[in-house]
Amino acid sequence: LVDDNGPHLWYSTGILFDSMKALKAKPIDGIWEPMGLGHFNVQNRKGNPATGKGHGWAGAQVMFWNLEGQFICDAPNGAMNWAIGCIGDIVDGEGSRSPEEPPGIFQSHGKHLEDIRSLFYAQLRDRKGTNSESYHASFLPQQKNGFIWDQLQAWGGDGLFLDSLVTWYDEDALPLTFGDIGGFRVGSSSLKVGGII
Repeated sequence: LVDDNGPHLWYSTGILFDSMKALKAKPIDGIWEPMGLGHFNVQNRKGNPATGKGHGWAGAQVMFWNLEGQFICDAPNGAMNWAIGCIGDIVDGEGSRSPEEPPGIFQSHGKHLEDIRSLFYAQLRDRKGTNSESYHASFLPQQKNGFIWDQLQAWGGDGLFLDSLVTWYDEDALPLTFGDIGGFRVGSSSLKVGGII
């Protein structure tokens, strides 16, 4: 991720940023090099009073869940934004575009929530149940026990994200019989290097 993550403009609503780490990065000799922690921002980005145009409030009903970075989490009138289980500096006052705006809700700041590490997967589990193939097929085995930020950073987007970390799934690939792959019971008819199972 680069430095500024979050909704960008025009009151985006209902967004979940889940189990992510923001890194400042800049290209050096064609390779993006990390330069420290980046930002997760939901704020009034204001506008240009001379033209009457601009971004305004970036978002409302935005959830930052178990993130690492630096945070601006402000709350627009009549709505709320949250940062829960996040680690990193809270940027307010002069470091914000709109220091006069009220803050959103920060809970368990400075410590990740271990019992609900991913809000998305917790909601998926509640909808599908833990025995559902679609529940198990939606994340990597390593994500059950922790974050995969270091593996993703080491990979850097160069080539396929494979080694033993991920197997890709595709309906049009070679036939596959039922069996265990990476600890998952696979019941589809095909498997291929190229998508996440």
